[in-house]
Amino acid sequence: MVQPDTWEKKGAAPDALASAQDGPTPSEGRCHGTTPQTDGRRNRLRQRRGAELVAEAAAWERDNPDAFRFIESRALIEAGAGRRVSVQALICEARAIDFPDAAGGRTRINNNLAAPLGRLLRDRHPEIAPHLPLRVSMADEAEG
Repeated sequence: MVQPDTWEKKGAAPDALASAQDGPTPSEGRCHGTTPQTDGRRNRLRQRRGAELVAEAAAWERDNPDAFRFIESRALIEAGAGRRVSVQALICEARAIDFPDAAGGRTRINNNLAAPLGRLLRDRHPEIAPHLPLRVSMADEAEG
């Protein structure tokens, strides 16, 4: 807080300092001055992107059954041993093995699929849930 005796030194008017000391205005109190309208639009975009990620994960699983089975089995082994499961680490392991995809090509795994693949694993194998911590993701916001 600027002391009154420093106003002249700083060249600031007392009324400007007083308004700054009162805190943010309603539009400044939110990130980048968003409004309920832009928040609603952002939520719809997040829901749409979340649904896209879930669909991409399902398609990736269908197109890369060997790689997914590897990730799934490793997750079950780690959870069964009482260790934390990191889907991102399992994705890296699967990349190193270089599984073929359904078309016979090289398996490619987008890092953005870690969250929806983790949720897919938890849905199929609830017993690994305590060992597979998940942060909030757009995949959680996917439209029904």
